Amino acid sequence: MHAPSQLHMQAIKQVLRYLKGTVHHGLFLKQEAPLFLTTISNSSCRSNATDSPVTTSYLLYLGVSLVFWKSTRQRPVSRSSTEAEYRVLANATTKVLRVQNLPQELGVKLRRPPTLFCDNTSHLPLCPSCLSFSNEACCP
Repeated sequence: MHAPSQLHMQAIKQVLRYLKGTVHHGLFLKQEAPLFLTTISNSSCRSNATDSPVTTSYLLYLGVSLVFWKSTRQRPVSRSSTEAEYRVLANATTKVLRVQNLPQELGVKLRRPPTLFCDNTSHLPLCPSCLSFSNEACCP
């Protein structure tokens, strides 16, 4: 910011062109739906994988609208399903901490603190504030 170069100007122009082309895209929130952050995390092991046997993913909802998702192979490889679940919880928590300030900056008050769900109970001694769920009860 203190010494912008031609490369920086090109990047700014590229971002502005992208924004101009996506002006009609957006995230539609239902007016009657209460706003709160909910995160659902999961890790799944593949028994016959050769490189990374664990895939981790999480979904971040604002109210009933999906606002962010991520699915990735875990590096380094976890030694247990508990470690894999804990890693995805840590990554999801980091994202929630970043995202939870956005509604406040826009003048929108969230109705409750963010909620983090996980489908594995082995991590609960490590993360007692997390809530477990069954696939039938929580997934939309």
